[in-house]
Amino acid sequence: MAKDSTAKAPKAPKQGGKNAVAALFGELKSEFKKVTWPGRKDLAVSTVRVIVASLFLGAVIVGMDGIYGFALRLFSSFAAR
Repeated sequence: MAKDSTAKAPKAPKQGGKNAVAALFGELKSEFKKVTWPGRKDLAVSTVRVIVASLFLGAVIVGMDGIYGFALRLFSSFAAR
C-alpha cells in the first residue's frame, strides 16, 4: 500500500530554547483551528444527557449500596446468634 502523502505527521519541535515552545504553541493553535466545536443547542443536549446519566448511575449505586448493606446486616445478625 502506498502512503498517503497528504496526511503529514506534525514535526516535533527541537529540544531546548524559546523556539521549541513557540513552535509547540503554533502547532497547538493550528490544531485548534481544525476542531469542529459543538453549537449551543448540541452542547445543551449533551449536558442534559450527562446529568441524567449521572443521576441514574448515582441512584443505581445508592440502591445497590442499600441492598448490600441490608444483606450484610441480615447475615451478620444470623452469625451473632
